[in-house]
Parts: sequence; structure tokens; C-alpha cells
Amino acid sequence: MTWTYTCEPSVNSLDAVRLKIGDTNEDDPQLQDEEIQYFLDIHSGASRPEMSAAIEAAGALAAKYARESTYRIGQVSETLSRKSEAYERLAEDLKIELRQLKLVSAAMVAHKISLKDAQEDDTDRVVPSVSIGMHDNNESVP
Repeated sequence: MTWTYTCEPSVNSLDAVRLKIGDTNEDDPQLQDEEIQYFLDIHSGASRPEMSAAIEAAGALAAKYARESTYRIGQVSETLSRKSEAYERLAEDLKIELRQLKLVSAAMVAHKISLKDAQEDDTDRVVPSVSIGMHDNNESVP
């Protein structure tokens, strides 16, 4: 079992998930690389696999800390159920963020389609002399 964080979330999927769930402190590791990789693997076909994996990871951490109890040693105590609640909230926040990202992506696609349609419907528009697919009919002319 290994734990790594290279501070490169834009090029490293493990780092992206770790950053999203706040697991970037090597002195207090929350999930092993193999556990995060498992979540990345099961969401590899998703539109945003790192976000989906982060949601799963936060849920797993909520479950992990829900099993733990509050303990006290002298004047120091820790309520692990609060950690569980915090990870549950994080998972919900990440779900909301993922939905918003999907909505923005869908809106961008819809805007591009409507912009293309508007351009094609514009009768005053100068028609380009070159277009994609203009040489698609490769049959020989007799």
C-alpha cells in the first residue's frame, strides 16, 4: 500500500482526487493510492472521472469515520463522527459541483449548436469558399 501526492493535479488523476478530498498531508494520509485508483477505475467511463472518484472517496471516508467512536485521553478528545459528517457534506458538495460542471458543459454545447444554426440561417452571411467535407465525394468524374 502506498500514499503519494506530487502536487500536480492537472496531470495526475490521483493528485486531483486527493486535492478534492483534502488528502494532501503525507503525515495524515486518509486513503491509499490503490484505494483512490479503484475509484478512478470504476469511474473511468464518466465524463469527469476525477470528480466522480472524489465523490466516492469522500463517501468512503464518511463511512470509515462513522464506524469510529469518540475517545478521550486526558484533556484531549476527538469526535470522529464529526469527521464522518464533514466527509458526507464534502461528498454532497462535490455532487453539486459535478452537476454544475455538467450543466455548464451542456450549455456550452447548446450555445455552439445554436450559434452554428444562426450562422447557417443568416442569409446576409458571406458563404466561405472552403468548407469541411467539400471533397467528401471522391468519385471520379467521367
